[in-house]
Amino acid sequence: MKKLTLLLFAIIIMSCSSDDDNTNENNSDTANFKIEYTSQLSDADLNLDVTFTWNDENGQLQSETTNIVDPQAYSELADEKTTKITNTIGVIFKIKSGSNFLSDTYVKVTNTNNNTTYDVTNSKSIGSTGGAIDNNTLTVIFDRETSTFESEYSTTN
Repeated sequence: MKKLTLLLFAIIIMSCSSDDDNTNENNSDTANFKIEYTSQLSDADLNLDVTFTWNDENGQLQSETTNIVDPQAYSELADEKTTKITNTIGVIFKIKSGSNFLSDTYVKVTNTNNNTTYDVTNSKSIGSTGGAIDNNTLTVIFDRETSTFESEYSTTN
């Protein structure tokens, strides 16, 4: 009887072991998202950083910045990025110098797992600091959990 009890105890202990400490497993709460933007340019010179930002499959903040210098006057800026995220994805527009400004900035986010789309238009302009336009930075962040955008205008160095 002691051997049977010991055997049952060993089986229970072995079946209770877990791989909970395995950190290489992918987070099951991720999804592939595509973010796209368009923005209208005015007629003059511009030095602009456009930064895509997101929380990756491990929840870590990631970013990718493109510097745009002297784009064609009266044109439309446009770009997109597709990546796996946990909860947020966004884009930051920061005008560093020049007399050009951005206006009517449109941002669209698509969950590519189910083709659900969300979009927002920010009609307020951003331009260089010290000019007639108050803000030089526009940050647009989409929250996957609430399916909402947060847009913030600011002045940054």
